[in-house]
Amino acid sequence: MNTRKGRWTCPSAMPCVLFCFAGGVTLDSRIRLLRILEVLRTETDENHPITIVQITKILKERWNIEPNRITTQKDIAALIDAGYPIEVVRSTQNRYFVTSQLFELPELKLLIDAVESGKFISEKKSRILTEKLTSLAIRSDRDSLKRNISISDRVKTGSEQLYYIMDTLNDAINRKQKVSFLYFEYHAGKKKKLKNGGEPYILSPYTLTWNGDFYYVVGWSEKHEKIATFRVDRIYKVPEILEEKAVPKPRQYSIGDFAEKAFQLFDKEHAVVELLCENGAMNTVIDQFGTKVKTEQVDEDHFRFEAEVSLSPVFFAWVFEFGGMIKIVGPPDVLAQYRKMLRRQIDWDRSERVEGICGLNTREKGFKINTQCPFCGLETEMPIDLIDLLSWAVDGLPAQNAFPYFTDDQREMIISGICPDCWYSLYEQDED
Repeated sequence: MNTRKGRWTCPSAMPCVLFCFAGGVTLDSRIRLLRILEVLRTETDENHPITIVQITKILKERWNIEPNRITTQKDIAALIDAGYPIEVVRSTQNRYFVTSQLFELPELKLLIDAVESGKFISEKKSRILTEKLTSLAIRSDRDSLKRNISISDRVKTGSEQLYYIMDTLNDAINRKQKVSFLYFEYHAGKKKKLKNGGEPYILSPYTLTWNGDFYYVVGWSEKHEKIATFRVDRIYKVPEILEEKAVPKPRQYSIGDFAEKAFQLFDKEHAVVELLCENGAMNTVIDQFGTKVKTEQVDEDHFRFEAEVSLSPVFFAWVFEFGGMIKIVGPPDVLAQYRKMLRRQIDWDRSERVEGICGLNTREKGFKINTQCPFCGLETEMPIDLIDLLSWAVDGLPAQNAFPYFTDDQREMIISGICPDCWYSLYEQDED
């Protein structure tokens, strides 16, 4: 501390405001000034000014500081002279408030919402962060923030390790060095299974980005020999930062352009797809693809547009969830891929129903159907695709559509069991 004729110079780089009396500055006066500033910052804003009497009362209750009214007025005047944003509302009892808080209430609410909704943040860490953010509001607004907080009913990661993983990745990005890490996926029984045969991935990380409630690291993957994405919460243990320098970003790389591709954070084939939509799906399309998406009105009820997407199950599930309001028109190979996925689901559902009804193993290979003519007793065995049989027996698909590879006689034996000879005999009797 340097003193010079009643003037105190703070040796630190932090700005502080102190004023002196004739004989110099006392420790008590410095502490009092800082406490007054703390009261103004935590208790006041434009809608909540306070008087000198209220300020002195708070000083007494919290820190046992008992300044008189004149001293407190001088302290506030010193803060104003030093440039702190404090306004005075002139009246019989002047009231004071800070005009510029670090965060406004709506801004704090947005930050708290982001913490609450982030699946990558554990419930414990969410509570700690929301408490810290809430403390940045003036005291009278904190209860209103807390009343709107709900964390326990949200899906959250249980791993506290995630923050150390992100910190390591961020450090590697700043240092422009490669990282090595193991990556896993969940299998049956919620068991973790390492990918890449248990070998580590080597990545030159470029960006950490938040997409769809999860954090991803984007960078050059040596295994894939291209820019790839990895979900941070699927990284097993804290990555190792290697001594080797990262591969420079490709010239065409832009995280902004990368993020414009819908469902882009999935390492699948990308394609430009054409979608036909009912007018009622416009809000959904804009939510997913942004206001810059180019749409074309087809008729009074429909519009179409094209977009580049990652052909992942997430994209196909997104189309499916709208129950026909959004349809894939092209290209043909993408439409075929979508239909194949739907067919697998339909076949699975149908198989589950039939197995429950009659105990058939719908996954058995080389399935055969046996028929016996009710008139002559002729037994016939025919190889048949069980899924086709289910389409006819369970879903009510006409026999000619379910079994196009059978003759009319064969289809009749499946339907009624009657063999061709008996059928013709019956038909001839009817003719007579």
